[in-house]
Amino acid sequence: ALSELKSVVIRDSAVDALCHGAQLAIPGVLQISPNMRKGDIVAIYTQKGEAVALAESMMSEEEIRDATKGYAFETKRIIMAPNIYPKKWRTKSVPKD
Repeated sequence: ALSELKSVVIRDSAVDALCHGAQLAIPGVLQISPNMRKGDIVAIYTQKGEAVALAESMMSEEEIRDATKGYAFETKRIIMAPNIYPKKWRTKSVPKD
């Protein structure tokens, strides 16, 4: 069950990006379970407690708390359907030659 996994609470602005397959970066993280280690499988939740995805921690708890940028979690399985939360992300545009 998801309740047995360590948990991560993310910003509402990060939810839809994750639902479209993005990786979770440090700025999107609000709360994490204590004693999280690199390689742990975690459940990612909205601020309302809705399950968004399962992911693997790419950093330890201390590294996540100390970091200001970078990817903290690698998404393994999406649980929430896309477009439930508003799209707050943009794709990087590539200049045309």
